Amino acid sequence: MSRWRGPLQLDTGQLGVLEAVLDAGPAASGWSDQCWTPARIAEIVRRRFGDEYTSAGLDLLLHRIGWSVRVPSRKAAERNEARIAAWEDRPRLPTAVTSAVEDL
Repeated sequence: MSRWRGPLQLDTGQLGVLEAVLDAGPAASGWSDQCWTPARIAEIVRRRFGDEYTSAGLDLLLHRIGWSVRVPSRKAAERNEARIAAWEDRPRLPTAVTSAVEDL
C-alpha cells in the first residue's frame, strides 16, 4: 500500500528517472509496441516508486515533465520522415472532384 505524501509525490530525482523510462519507450519496459497509455505509465510509477496516482494525479505528474495524456509531446520512434514527406507531396484531386465523389 502506498503512503500519501501530498499532491506532488515524486521528487525531482524520481521525475528524472520517470522521464528517462518514458523516453526509452514501452518496449524497453516490456511492452511489445511503442504506445504509452495512462495505465502503463501508472504501472511504471507503481513498480519503480511504489506510488499510485488517480487519473487526474497522473495527468498532473506527466505535465510536470512535459508530457500529456492525450497528445504526444514527442515523435514516434518509428517515424519515417521521407515517407511522410512523400505522402504530403502526393498529387491530390481537386476539391470539386472530391465533393462529387462524396455525393455519390
